[in-house]
Amino acid sequence: MLNYGYLIYQAERTKTQTEERETDAQRGQLSAAFAQLLRPLTKPARLAPPARFGPAGSATVPASPAR
Repeated sequence: MLNYGYLIYQAERTKTQTEERETDAQRGQLSAAFAQLLRPLTKPARLAPPARFGPAGSATVPASPAR
């Protein structure tokens, strides 16, 4: 069972600048580690040629031949 009183205390308590910096550094390290894990999975997408977009972000469609 969770101690809701302590969770509320943590949510209401203001953090010092040192605590905020430490939290930001930990989150940065976590996101860097997560990105490193995902890097092999995203390699095929990085190697693919970029998509071409026309006006308003719609993908361009090749023009049909003139009749």
